[in-house]
Amino acid sequence: MVSLGFTRRNRKDSRISLSEEQLTDLREHLRFDNFAKNESVNMEPAKQFGHFSTEGHFIRKGKTGDWKNHFSPEMNKRIDEWIDKNLNGCADLKFITQLEFQD
Repeated sequence: MVSLGFTRRNRKDSRISLSEEQLTDLREHLRFDNFAKNESVNMEPAKQFGHFSTEGHFIRKGKTGDWKNHFSPEMNKRIDEWIDKNLNGCADLKFITQLEFQD
């Protein structure tokens, strides 16, 4: 879920003026459970044209580390190599692949 501090901080840093009601609506819209139900996010329109598999959803559980249930060891190796090759030197970019505690 988008935190109140995050949205307030971004409101101050941006040129967009949002009321408290608009912030509340934005936070509700961006809640993971609502985001995951969004047909556009889940590529539902593209599925109709055969661009994506009709099975499953683009947005899954929203759990860090769930990728392990979907990646084979070979796929994991390939993505690690791609990250090393293409994102090396991006000091501000960090991938969190596991959490110590998660609900």
